[in-house]
Amino acid sequence: MAKKKSKNEKEEDKKQTSLVSFGAAKEPEKSKEKKKPKKIVKEEILPDSSDELKAARLAKQQQYLKKERKELTKVPDELFFKGNEKPFGLKANDIELEKIKREGFESRYLRYLIKKGEIVQNLERGFLLDVDYDGGQNKAYCKFYDLDSHEIKIWIDTTDHEPYCISKQSIQQLENNVNLTNYEGFVRFEEIKRYDLLRDKEIKVSKVYGKTPTDIGGSGTNIRSILGDAWEAKIRYHLNYIYDRALIPGLVYRIKDGKIEKIDYQGDPEEYEKVARELQDLFKNEDITIQDFAKNNIELFLSDIPEVKRMAMDIEVNMEPNEYLIPDPRQAKQEVISISFVATDGLKIVYMLERDGYVYGDPHQHFPEDAEVLYFRSEKELLTETFRLMWKYPVILTFNGDNFDLNYLFHRANRLKIEKDLNPIIVKRGYGFMSKAECDLRKGIHVDLFNFFFNRSISGYAFGGAYKNNSLNAISAALLGEEKYQHEEEIHEMEYNILSWYNLKDSILTLELSKFNNSLVWNLIILLCRITKMPIHDMVRYQISSWIQNIFYYEHRQKKYLIPRKEEISELKPGGYSKSTIDGKGFKGAYVIPPTPGIHYDVVVMDFSSLYPTIIKEYNLSYETVQCPHEDCRDNLLKGIPYHVCSHKMGIFAYIVGFLRDIRVKYFKPKSKDETLSEKRRDYNSTIQQAIKVFINGCLPYNEEVIIKKKDNKVSKIKLGDLEKNWTGKDILSIERNSGKFGQGKFVKIVGLTTRKAKEYLEITLSDGRKVQCTSNHIIPKIENLSKINEIKAGNLKVGDEILIFHKNPLNNNPPKKIFIPNYIPTNNLWVSLERKEYKKYSYRTNESTDNPIINLINSKFKYSKVSKIYKCLWDELETSEKKLIEKESINYDLHFSVKYGEESGKWIFCFLDLTIEFFGLLGWYIAEGSIDKNRISITQKKKLHPKRYNYIISLLKSLEYPFTYDNKKNIRINSKVLKRLFIRFCSKGAANKKIPLELLDYKRAKFLLKNYYLGDGNLKKGKWIRYSTKSKQLKNDLVYLIGALDGYCSVVNPKKPTDIYRIIQTEGRKYRRKAHGLVNFNGTTPVRIKDIKKIVKEIKVYDIETANGWFIATNGIVVHNSYGVFGSRNFPLFCLPVAESTTGIGQYSIKKTIEKAESMGVNVLYGDTDSVFLDNPSKEQLNKISEWSKKELDLDLEEEKTYQFLALSERKKNYIGIYKDSKYVDMKGLLAKKRNTPEFIKKIFGELIEILK
Repeated sequence: MAKKKSKNEKEEDKKQTSLVSFGAAKEPEKSKEKKKPKKIVKEEILPDSSDELKAARLAKQQQYLKKERKELTKVPDELFFKGNEKPFGLKANDIELEKIKREGFESRYLRYLIKKGEIVQNLERGFLLDVDYDGGQNKAYCKFYDLDSHEIKIWIDTTDHEPYCISKQSIQQLENNVNLTNYEGFVRFEEIKRYDLLRDKEIKVSKVYGKTPTDIGGSGTNIRSILGDAWEAKIRYHLNYIYDRALIPGLVYRIKDGKIEKIDYQGDPEEYEKVARELQDLFKNEDITIQDFAKNNIELFLSDIPEVKRMAMDIEVNMEPNEYLIPDPRQAKQEVISISFVATDGLKIVYMLERDGYVYGDPHQHFPEDAEVLYFRSEKELLTETFRLMWKYPVILTFNGDNFDLNYLFHRANRLKIEKDLNPIIVKRGYGFMSKAECDLRKGIHVDLFNFFFNRSISGYAFGGAYKNNSLNAISAALLGEEKYQHEEEIHEMEYNILSWYNLKDSILTLELSKFNNSLVWNLIILLCRITKMPIHDMVRYQISSWIQNIFYYEHRQKKYLIPRKEEISELKPGGYSKSTIDGKGFKGAYVIPPTPGIHYDVVVMDFSSLYPTIIKEYNLSYETVQCPHEDCRDNLLKGIPYHVCSHKMGIFAYIVGFLRDIRVKYFKPKSKDETLSEKRRDYNSTIQQAIKVFINGCLPYNEEVIIKKKDNKVSKIKLGDLEKNWTGKDILSIERNSGKFGQGKFVKIVGLTTRKAKEYLEITLSDGRKVQCTSNHIIPKIENLSKINEIKAGNLKVGDEILIFHKNPLNNNPPKKIFIPNYIPTNNLWVSLERKEYKKYSYRTNESTDNPIINLINSKFKYSKVSKIYKCLWDELETSEKKLIEKESINYDLHFSVKYGEESGKWIFCFLDLTIEFFGLLGWYIAEGSIDKNRISITQKKKLHPKRYNYIISLLKSLEYPFTYDNKKNIRINSKVLKRLFIRFCSKGAANKKIPLELLDYKRAKFLLKNYYLGDGNLKKGKWIRYSTKSKQLKNDLVYLIGALDGYCSVVNPKKPTDIYRIIQTEGRKYRRKAHGLVNFNGTTPVRIKDIKKIVKEIKVYDIETANGWFIATNGIVVHNSYGVFGSRNFPLFCLPVAESTTGIGQYSIKKTIEKAESMGVNVLYGDTDSVFLDNPSKEQLNKISEWSKKELDLDLEEEKTYQFLALSERKKNYIGIYKDSKYVDMKGLLAKKRNTPEFIKKIFGELIEILK
């Protein structure tokens, strides 16, 4: 336990650290005014929230406060918890439960409820919040919030639902499969009919039932693996149950005699009917399919959302001195010192652990009047009473409770040997985006708001990027206008009064986040549960792709459509029209018109409202409608891409996305601003439109490296960030994804690159020491069982997973044989010369008339030196054409132009440098043992220890004819500033910065360079393995690349301290064998296990790169995925390449045609990006004509979005400043002066400039 510091200790000596929360800043000055101690609780029984007990408690406390005491140093005995023997949890009602080996916490609780007779059979109004599966009962169960008693009631399925999957084989065929019929988890077959959307016909299929969900699709042998081509076998059982029973979490149900039925839950029936009619009228002229869907789904948005009783809680733990990391909740070694609770029923209480050496005194000046503190002498009692309180509340809110608070309490209770039947918490393996574990409650509902707010769709679309990072402090400041308590001392060193307020404030903020703006966040959570048809425990933890997947799966099941397999869609509709233009299976991205730089006036921006959702609806894009099987639809071609689309029916993507888009844009968005409605109704409409926006609207840091091939077929390794402005026309290294050639290296087109800011990222370290950095949402291919690739988010990877590494790195087949020196070195004070004897080959006198351009150049620009008999000129004084002329005349040695730095002493060097094999040997020695002096290169090698190596370096220099000296001891010096600059250009300088010029290497050069580098900086490990050593991270990466290019394998030993060195060890590589398949050949690509994953909180610029085949090779050969939208992501289960191609193709077509139309009307287009065009001073009449034309010709709404009275465009996209017409509002995009690292004086000048512009 940390010792209490002296009162005399200065405040500035204390450190600021937050151990279990996310935000902290400096503490404001404390008021010197002291308040009387208050809210100290003495009770025989745990206080509950009733007014009578609260009044009695406060009266006792007031009596105590009247005692005249100047200072309290210890917590008075009467303020401690005195014990509570009343049983709770599974110990209530004296029900004995037999022990079942390996029984889960939830299974035991359900057995308890069954024995107690409390599985609900009748319920008038139950608010459905959660649905899950229990293995003990082998049934689904639902958690309802009783709107009358305000308690959670649990109902177990009474419909005899069973786990199943679907096969297209007949029952007779399946009965002949003895592996299936003899499988112990198999139950029976049933023939049913399903509609196959891909083939547009009803088919007979076989339903194959299993005993349990794991018998259908668990690990090891199961029905899915036996069948090989099962349909609907990868859907989690509780979601399958929701689909089949048409349940909608977030709506209100009645339970009668064990059967559930949905009921209407409306605040005002007349208002409900009015809005329902208005919404249905939106679709009266639409296809009948979307009309039916609208009719069936309007209730999701119009049914009132009930308020629920809920409690927020937060814990603080003790720490040892000099410990600053968040404790591991699974170990739970430190004691819990404080737990706070704040509830919607008015409860505000802190449970505080007594600790030696801590002073009791006045409450903090901001500690609420109606809050209480209860002290405990025993941590075990503190946790036990915490559990008692948690059992009482139906909904528990936390901020990061999955990863810390509830997780820690669960494991700490086990460590303290608290009876498991008292513990309300269930800890399960995490499936969500950020949760390493899922912490649920046996009885109640746990909502971790951190997971919800962390969701990019929520932060970006629902809240418009209002908060910049995902800490409680940042989110509260942005949405509530309040921050956490700001402190200087470490949390575990706080006095009781400070700690109680710090702890309580976190719970207050957590609860308020669910309550502000008429419970906006709670309403948003429930609306998303309704729309996605996901139970609350899944919805708050999963991302947008899972939400959308669930919407479509649910609709398939309601319409009795067969849910297709992703492979099936790809086989029937491979797409790839863009192959001819972008060489791969990718698709083109958004269309961008380069900005017209300069200052423009009266610029109007016209915008396609919700462009891609509108395209999907208006052009009927869906996996079953694009390239449909109907012969009569083949002439119904899409605009901008040669695919046809179905004219027989509306596609499932089209009517679902179209419905959501239209009710948001045409109804709820305008209604959210309708002043004739009440504020509460406007807020609710705003919540709905924010929720829908989430549905109708990944990354690597700058220093990550990629392999690029240019148009001239030259291969080079560059920083990803260096591609930002010049990625077009380049190919990037990827691997073959087809099974026959899987893993073989190939170059594919880069088809897009975007940038954004990230607040944090992951550093993934592999077992062989390789590392890659990426954001947690970046997709990385993960290999399972050496046979299956799953593309998952980096944030969902875990230690022990295997990802793909490409080894056979490409080198240039025809690297340059010589280089023109001035193109590679700084040219400041660089002189170029030609000897008199060379000049005389063409002319004798400088005044002699000639048509030879090189002689004319020398006569006009060069000056002659009689001493050295040369013509010379400063290189930078020549025009570009004149420089090209010298290069052209010298390349074939027709004229011997030479260069050197400075006009005086020094040796001239021919302007072309021959890249002989000896040159690369010398580079190897320089990288290993070289350094840079003022005017020369030094290579160190002790002659006494290594005479052969010393003499070998000298022989290299003699063959190269470079000017050099040596001292016969250890120093060999190359005396040339030009060569010095070249070596720096190719290999850098300084031990920590060295690199290898991969762009100059072919196989032979690379092998020779590496051999010479080994002689200088290599050795043998255990007399067997070649090992290289370096301080340079870049050189480490280059060595890994080079070893792979030379058909080798290696591992990396990373330094433990910044001053240590990297060790790169050549190995034989790992041989991969698969049972029954023998040796597996991945064509130069191997799986490597993840050793460590570290989250780094630091703001960086990251890059989303899109390639033709969806994958590319990042630093150290690690294979990573593109960043796509949901429908365009190959990870999406219903991914259809022609749909993705059609969406972006039509988008490009539309904006191109709009530009043509505008220019045909005499309107100049200044800039265009994705879904908007910037028009130069158009008239109202022209704008109206363009809008009418767009609706008629493109079937898209093109509207005036904004008008600038003044707009300054740069050459870069998304980089401009403008002032709106008839206002002083300044609109800035991407300008340097907005960035945080911009100096204040520049910001000030920029601000003053803006004021002038206004």
